[in-house]
Amino acid sequence: MEKNTEFHTYKPRQDRSFRVVVRNLRPCTDLHIKQSKMEKGHEVTNIWNVKQRSTNRPLPLHFVNIKPHPTNKEIYHITTLLHTMVTIEVPHVKRAIPQCMRCQKYGHTKYYCRNSPKCVKCAEQHLTSECPRKFQDTAVNCANCGDQHPANYRGCMIHKKLQQQLYPKLRDRYMTRKPITTGTSKLKPSATSYAQAVEQQPNPLQTPSSHAHLTPISTSQTTMTNPQMIYQNSKKL
Repeated sequence: MEKNTEFHTYKPRQDRSFRVVVRNLRPCTDLHIKQSKMEKGHEVTNIWNVKQRSTNRPLPLHFVNIKPHPTNKEIYHITTLLHTMVTIEVPHVKRAIPQCMRCQKYGHTKYYCRNSPKCVKCAEQHLTSECPRKFQDTAVNCANCGDQHPANYRGCMIHKKLQQQLYPKLRDRYMTRKPITTGTSKLKPSATSYAQAVEQQPNPLQTPSSHAHLTPISTSQTTMTNPQMIYQNSKKL
């Protein structure tokens, strides 16, 4: 920082706040939640109420950041808070890519960024809050790809590429897998396969060609198998 070097860094994982979701509490109990958490041995660093996107209506849902401690996971055993049955859960993992509001680049946040500032609207080297353009207009410029849209536009080409690399779709993940090898056949090239051997054998339901000259047995010949005829012939002999 003394040499004005541009860089960004990250907060160590062991120093990050332990975040949980508290359900079933009224939206106006933020300070009371903080006090009750302190009483149960968990130091709350930040808390905010979740609001509905379309109506901006407060919901009975709170995100709570707790100071890191080896006993943080014990908070999931709490079932009552402020005389109310509550449910404490793990937050859902978001697939959103973090974007710095200082330099407009992806992968870090403004709290650990020392890069040159760039405006989200005009891409000039100043903070967005210091931009002279205070009204919305169409003359915007992206600081990442240079196209005519704000730098936080989710349809940006740079954002789409990062989204595809970090969170590929199910079809893309399946296509990028290595093909499964089933092994080679143990038969030699000169050996006869089972299917070929079956095709070479004659069909037992068809009459062999070597017996095609034989005539069918007549009904008179079948009488030789009668026991009485066999006995008369034996007497003649």
